Amino acid sequence: MRIGPEADRVIVEGNFLFLDSPPWSEICALFDRRIFVDGEEEFLRERLAGRHGRAGRDAGWIAGHYRRTDGPNIRR
Repeated sequence: MRIGPEADRVIVEGNFLFLDSPPWSEICALFDRRIFVDGEEEFLRERLAGRHGRAGRDAGWIAGHYRRTDGPNIRR
C-alpha cells in the first residue's frame, strides 16, 4: 500500500516498532510519536487466544504458538 501526500496522519501498530535492533531501530526516525500500551501477560494471553480461536485455530495450535511466538514477544 502506498500512502500519498494527502494523508496527514498514519497510525501504525506493532510491538517490534519499539525494538532497538535493526531493522526496526532504523525506522524509528520516521515516526513523530510512539505510544506503548502495556498489559498484564495473562490478559494479553487471553486476548491473543481469543483472536486465534476466532480465526479457526484449535487449542493445541494456540498453546504452541503462544509458547513459541506470542509469549516470548510479550516478555521481550
